[in-house]
Amino acid sequence: MGLFRTKRTVTPANQLLVYPAYYPLKRLRLLERRGLAERPSRRIGAGGDIIGTREYRPGDSLRQIHWRSTARAGKLVVKEFADEEELTVTVILDLAGDSSLDRDKFSTFETAVRLAASFGYYASHKKIPFYLIGANQRGELPRTALSWWGTLNLLAKIKNDGQKSLVEVLRHVSASPFVVVLASQPTPAVARAVAALSRAGTRTLAIFITPDGFAPEETATLGGPELAVRTVSPDNWVKMLREL
Repeated sequence: MGLFRTKRTVTPANQLLVYPAYYPLKRLRLLERRGLAERPSRRIGAGGDIIGTREYRPGDSLRQIHWRSTARAGKLVVKEFADEEELTVTVILDLAGDSSLDRDKFSTFETAVRLAASFGYYASHKKIPFYLIGANQRGELPRTALSWWGTLNLLAKIKNDGQKSLVEVLRHVSASPFVVVLASQPTPAVARAVAALSRAGTRTLAIFITPDGFAPEETATLGGPELAVRTVSPDNWVKMLREL
């Protein structure tokens, strides 16, 4: 009758997960010029010898679930594989709490997330095992190949709230066929760590993300047969990917 009103707060039954924007990258000339992208790759999560099992982590490929161990443990358990000599794409994210410049969708970290998703799309499109490396308050990201769904799911939830710098992360990266380093805040120390990674024999693409897209001075001397360097801004990252 409109004589009185009442109000209460209700907890929603579901959550809305927003996946990051990405560019559907289908060509990567840095790899194709060397013929690396034409190497036959085993399907994600099924290559190599099984060396053990561990508890499922968000982002793990469902193809890697070890069903017998899952049934025995009463919770999801996935297989761990030995490293293989095959083409992989590894993206290294800077998840340190002070690494991002600007805010929201125009921040350098948000641009890094979008770039990571784009490389994940490429790896999925080419059926190449895809890995994400980084460390935030939740610890290290899963060191297993990610499916396309797992990549989007992980990047939708990822936060740059860690205490470990990108330089520290790069120091502990093992040799890989192809690595993309996404630096949300380029510094001389990051440039030196990237150079050291490429000198160790890892084919490296370093992408330095700045608010204005201008290359920082510390990147001027970087480059070589195993190291490609690009600088982007939150406004032109798609253009850069199209030209890779």
